[in-house]
Amino acid sequence: MKKIVSLAIAFIMVMALTVSVFAAQVPITEDALGFTDGDVTIADGTATSSGTSFNILLPESVPNGGKVTVHIKGSTNGDFRVWLAAGQATFSPEPLWKASEQGVGTGEFDVTFELEAFPKDGTGDAADSIMFKAPSYDSTLDNFVLTYLSINGDEAAPAADAAPADEAPAADDAAEAPAADEAPAADEAPAEAPAAEAAAPSTGIALAVIPAVIAMAAVAVSKKH
Repeated sequence: MKKIVSLAIAFIMVMALTVSVFAAQVPITEDALGFTDGDVTIADGTATSSGTSFNILLPESVPNGGKVTVHIKGSTNGDFRVWLAAGQATFSPEPLWKASEQGVGTGEFDVTFELEAFPKDGTGDAADSIMFKAPSYDSTLDNFVLTYLSINGDEAAPAADAAPADEAPAADDAAEAPAADEAPAADEAPAEAPAAEAAAPSTGIALAVIPAVIAMAAVAVSKKH
């Protein structure tokens, strides 16, 4: 019974820790300000605008088909819309997110919603920012104040995972060529070390090595009992 429990815990931890995401509160600063159409004032971590639109740059680009969860806080005297963008180009599909259609009225707001990346204007292959825009064409934001912005989204982890696999054979060839008589088991150890080192720089919460160690430890404990 103890062995089953140990294996179950190890499996759950592996599944939980191998999820790769990016999660970040986006600083509302001059450096984070992207495309603007109309006046925007940045002060004390707050963006205020009565112009047509403004963009805040994302911590990670979102490729076509990717999704992010957006959390915003602030206040407004009128309606507004939000979507992903690639510079000035719209990078979200219809229907575009509109505050009044989502139950967000005037005054203070604190709302969380999901946006999908899609080249609606046929420009670019990834969203690099999030746009806050007037409620309709040829209208403006009405004293729109953004005080908080966070973005949580899936990260393209397969590319980071594939790199160690490609590097492993090269490391084996360089390290093991002089020792042709060594057993295959000895060849495997050097191949794993570069893989762990290559995976470390991933920008997300990429914990691919720790779950494997935990799983092995849990199995070892279960054998002792």
